[in-house]
Amino acid sequence: MKIQIVFLFIVALTTTPVIAQNAEDSIEILLSKTPTYKNKIELLINASKKFQDTDLSKSLEYAFKALELSKNEYQKLGEIRALVRLSEYYLEIRDFRKAIDYAENSKRLALDNEFLSEIGNINSVLSKIYYALGDFAKSTSYDFENLEYFEKTKDQIGIGATLGNIGIDFYNQNNFDKALEYLNKSLEIAIKNNDSIGIAYQYNTIGGVYYEHYKDYEKSLFYFKEALKVNNYIKNQKQVAINKMNIASAFLMNKWVDSSLVYYLDARDFFETNNDNLLLAECNTGIGEYFYSIGNFEEAIKYTNLAFNISNSINAKENILLASDLLHKIYLSKKDTISAYKYHILASKISDSLGASKNLKELFLLEFQYNYDKIEKQRLIKTQQKNFIIGIIISSLISLILIIILIYLKLKIKAKSTILEKEKMEVKFNFKKKELVINLMALLKKNQMLDEISKKLKLIKNDALNKETKDAVIQISKEIQKSSDNKILKELAMQFQESHSEFYEKLLLKYPNLSQNDLKICAYLRLNMSTKEISELTGSRKLTVENARYRLRKKLGITNSETNLVTFLLQI
Repeated sequence: MKIQIVFLFIVALTTTPVIAQNAEDSIEILLSKTPTYKNKIELLINASKKFQDTDLSKSLEYAFKALELSKNEYQKLGEIRALVRLSEYYLEIRDFRKAIDYAENSKRLALDNEFLSEIGNINSVLSKIYYALGDFAKSTSYDFENLEYFEKTKDQIGIGATLGNIGIDFYNQNNFDKALEYLNKSLEIAIKNNDSIGIAYQYNTIGGVYYEHYKDYEKSLFYFKEALKVNNYIKNQKQVAINKMNIASAFLMNKWVDSSLVYYLDARDFFETNNDNLLLAECNTGIGEYFYSIGNFEEAIKYTNLAFNISNSINAKENILLASDLLHKIYLSKKDTISAYKYHILASKISDSLGASKNLKELFLLEFQYNYDKIEKQRLIKTQQKNFIIGIIISSLISLILIIILIYLKLKIKAKSTILEKEKMEVKFNFKKKELVINLMALLKKNQMLDEISKKLKLIKNDALNKETKDAVIQISKEIQKSSDNKILKELAMQFQESHSEFYEKLLLKYPNLSQNDLKICAYLRLNMSTKEISELTGSRKLTVENARYRLRKKLGITNSETNLVTFLLQI
């Protein structure tokens, strides 16, 4: 009999509205009453989870609604959680490619925006995906990454849950001693932190290891019963039913058959009431095993057929295989070799199908790894290109700073304006015609640097001991001020005329009453400069520039306050 051993996943704790039982109507009502986008998104994600077992189309719809709302309202945290929900959804329907894509996207987004608190949940989902694919090594790697994260954040609950998941990974890699080591560590932490959910999970999982591998049914029964006590206490009814089904299996292996049936029937009632067909099928198979063990073949066939039919309806191949094997044994015991052979052939086909599915999973993993490596290589190339560009920029900045320092030193030693002018010419950039905006920014930066040099020269003047030095410094400062005030504006005008030769012609043709000052303001605005930038460039006050813009609007006949002046000029 198959024992239920499950992962314990770390879920982010958030305050979200409660969804009522009449789910779909109540969700729309709650959405209309929820004031913040954050809570609306959490409500949609919870709705998606609620419909996962009853209406997959609704589950997907609400997950996408949460993602769309997050993107529209720039809610990055909501976007991350919506992507995780979509990953969980596609894992549930076994679309592993989409499940991995959404999980990886959520992780990149979390890292880019430094939402490190979400990494644990994302890694848990990735671990679960690779666990489902049978890549237990990859699953373990994500769990160890999670363990490192939770140890850094000192999250004891997260550490305990992750240790338990690592134990399950080792169990599936047939390293049973390591599995028990990690599961017991997880249990110790759960008990220490009074983590009832963690305690119940690990009791059940440890019991499963003793049952499945060590065949120590008495010890497994002890752990299953301990798990049942805790789940009864915290009223986790589904886990109670799972624990009862596991206990029934242990009773059966210990030959306590009467007790076994009582627990099987209790569990079956819950699974049937809650439409949990997968577990209902497993439970019916267990009841079939019970009746087979006491020689009641008709009842054994009845319950095993129920398990077979349910499993077949939901395409649960592993459960179909279990039921087929049991029916084969039952019919052999009844000397019905034809029926026994029929189920033997069916079990062989299902086994082959599961093997083919495993091969497909392995092929998918290879394909995904190839695509992932290719994407990583492209990312590496882009990163190298970016670093190369950054290196060039840094080298250029260092070179520029060195040149300015040389100019400053020469000015300080020789104190001749002709040398300053010559050095300034050496640092000019040979800009292309269409790089006007970049030229402007460079010129503005140069102006700022010259102002700084002028200020430093004033300090030197104040500290100078003889008049000749003071006069020379004053002369240099005047030259710098004259250059910074006039030269930039002249260069800007020349470059603007070269790049926008038709602009002035069209502007004057349409509005002949514009003054020279108006034309300058038009040029600055055409370059998409702000009031502050124009003020800094021309040395005017911001209020003066604002008044000039206001007068210009009137001359251009712009009466609608919603019309953007820059946009208007760009259309000329």
